[in-house]
Amino acid sequence: MSVGSRIRHFRQKNNLKQRELGLMIGLSDVSAEVRINQYESGARTPRPDVLRKLADVFHISPRALIDSDVYSGIGFMHTMFAIEDTYDLEVMRMGTDVVVRFKDASVASMGPTSTTPAVETCLLEWATKYMSWQNGEITREEYDSWRYNFPEEYLKEVEETYTEDQMPSPYMEKYISLKKELDQSK
Repeated sequence: MSVGSRIRHFRQKNNLKQRELGLMIGLSDVSAEVRINQYESGARTPRPDVLRKLADVFHISPRALIDSDVYSGIGFMHTMFAIEDTYDLEVMRMGTDVVVRFKDASVASMGPTSTTPAVETCLLEWATKYMSWQNGEITREEYDSWRYNFPEEYLKEVEETYTEDQMPSPYMEKYISLKKELDQSK
């Protein structure tokens, strides 16, 4: 999740207009709304001192606003928090395990926007491939190749398994959605 989308998330969570937020962090009346809009759209990146002011207004750590370093424990947690906000997840303990799941199955199948592929399908495919590796059906190298070439490897497997007229309807919709997102990202 980008810095701009995190700013928008917390601004909306706090029921603030862009102009109000801009004024609260010390921007002039003339530039307040425009500057916050620029931050949220990604046209401008807030300086560290501005991030601190925004975090103070929202009563959060500045880390909650920035793209996190998933290779650190704190960065990983803030990435998970952003995913929780985006996909409405819940976290719980089941015995000694930690489980993360969608609160509402319709959120899982839709994602945060109508252009997002079916997240649930992607996660199920990932779990299937992971279990294939764990069960010795594929090598670690094959598993890694699938992960690091997602969704291309996944789409290739689907195309090799089904012709368009053989593909089940719900599967076809999710395939088309994922393919569309991939094409838009190129």
